[in-house]
Amino acid sequence: MGPLVSVLLFLAAITAAFWYLRNEEIDRATESVRRDTEVAQQQIRLHLIENQEQLVRMARELVARDIDSNAFLAQAAAFQRERPEVRKLAWLAANRRLRALQDLITFAPDVATSAEVADVSLPVQGQASEPEFTFVAARDARQPVYSHAFTDASGTHVFQVQVPLIDRGNFVGTVLVDYSIEALVRYFIPSEVTRRHAVKVLDANGKTLVSTVAAMPGQKAAPPSLQYDLPLAPMSNGLVLRGLGYRTSIGLIGNTLFWMVVALSVLTVWMLLGTWRHVRRRAQIQGALVQETNFRRAMENSMLTGMRAMDLEGPHHLCEPGFLRHDGLQ
Repeated sequence: MGPLVSVLLFLAAITAAFWYLRNEEIDRATESVRRDTEVAQQQIRLHLIENQEQLVRMARELVARDIDSNAFLAQAAAFQRERPEVRKLAWLAANRRLRALQDLITFAPDVATSAEVADVSLPVQGQASEPEFTFVAARDARQPVYSHAFTDASGTHVFQVQVPLIDRGNFVGTVLVDYSIEALVRYFIPSEVTRRHAVKVLDANGKTLVSTVAAMPGQKAAPPSLQYDLPLAPMSNGLVLRGLGYRTSIGLIGNTLFWMVVALSVLTVWMLLGTWRHVRRRAQIQGALVQETNFRRAMENSMLTGMRAMDLEGPHHLCEPGFLRHDGLQ
């Protein structure tokens, strides 16, 4: 039984080693996805916080210095040139009237003269839209507010930040900025992160808005083996940054080396069991042979005493020569 127990212990040790190495690999991959996702989130959030601070300074200047629309448009153009993710920058009055607008689509500054606004990125009183919800929240909270994701007039996924204008405690309007989610992912997630892992941005409903990887046409994307989620914006707006990890190595079930070791161990156990059965049978045969040899040697060596062997029914099976001479049969 010693060799059999040794083989079983060897198989158990190999299985435990493979399982441990697999768990170590999963832990390393999980940590790598988590670290890269945190790096991507920090890069985007720090940039958004810097932009927010600049917008707060701009809002203070609008209130304190009584800047006109042309001066605001000059500042907005400079702000937008340095920030590729900014698609729209607008100045709104307290009654939602558009006072100035800098748009990425045409880069043409626009000074509004009418209160009628058709742009989906601008708030309209009584309308159930993200810009309107954000405008009301900024007015009530008296602090910058980030909107949920929505689609602008060009079909791009964006979200807004609206910075309130406060003059002597009174709300006098907001500074509105549209951020392109795709541009944030493209320009502010480090390339070494996207080379190692896929990154997605999801809305509050779990719908994918932007992804650094795409499935081939007509093919379904492979499900990730690892993922890690973090909020995207500095303030909660439902956007989630998700890091995805795909394992390149095969698992324990598909590991050829593991199954070779299992097969060889099973074969060794089978051979040991067969050898053990053969040894038992041989020992039984040798025991019977020894008994038969001892019996015959006793029959042959009993020269002085006659001996005979008979069964229960009486017929003789073996007689010692001395017994035959004694009975006169020889």
